[in-house]
Amino acid sequence: MTIDRSDLASRSDSLALDETRGLGVLVGHPSIAGKDSSGTRAYTLVGTRIELGLTNREIHLVKALGAGQASGADWTLTADTIHLRLERRKLQQALAWGRSSRPHAVSSLQTFDADSLALDAPDEVLTELRGFGKAFSTSKRDSTARRSTATRNPSHGSAPPLVPRDTAVARWVEGPDFIGGDSLTAHWAQEPDSTGKPRSQLRTILARGAARALTHLTDDKDSTAGPSLNYSRGASIAIALRQGKMDRVVAGGRADGVHLEPRPPLPDTTKRAPADSIKRPSAVSKRPPSPR
Repeated sequence: MTIDRSDLASRSDSLALDETRGLGVLVGHPSIAGKDSSGTRAYTLVGTRIELGLTNREIHLVKALGAGQASGADWTLTADTIHLRLERRKLQQALAWGRSSRPHAVSSLQTFDADSLALDAPDEVLTELRGFGKAFSTSKRDSTARRSTATRNPSHGSAPPLVPRDTAVARWVEGPDFIGGDSLTAHWAQEPDSTGKPRSQLRTILARGAARALTHLTDDKDSTAGPSLNYSRGASIAIALRQGKMDRVVAGGRADGVHLEPRPPLPDTTKRAPADSIKRPSAVSKRPPSPR
């Protein structure tokens, strides 16, 4: 069964529509694709069962019940149950929750997990996400960022370099930045991309309740140093981003944490000294042997 309207299209094995009750039900591999004014796909939704809420033949609610998957221009969302709220034939909000699997949302560089998620997308533009219940978010780090843990491996059989007694050296496996807490709130703003087209760009993430965050901060003034490592805990933690990169981290309440500066690079002992700097033994004049 197919439905093709100016605002959406749907497919399913069977369709039941009750205009009196304002209810439509799609089962059998159902899918919904919303359309914008130009007919381009604006959002999608699939699930085990899809229900439509109608008022005077206008769809104001689309539900995925079981194995829900939704997507918009700047995000994707998976959960047992997903509700999409529409106004003026445009997506305005997405709600997700479930028991068998936690809702999972993905934007351009971030992931979000929580017991329940709410995405605000007025007129199909992502502006805010809220996560409740063991909320957790990861951020994909800039692939061009310099690594702070890159060190020269000693040659086989040689001892590792010694460090002063008052110096501590930490080694860790690099991973994504993360922030977590009892709840998370993320805000996006519209910024032009490289082609001039406006895109939703993440500006802030706020964690409340048993908040914790691991971030890497780079120094734009020093092109040789790698990023520093910052782990923070507090009643709340706010992360601000600028042009898609980490700008600052502020922990509130009873806060503590650890900040590690990048280790300076070790001297390269494999390089040979310049020829004019090598000291050579002074020549010793040889006298002919004396006659006997």
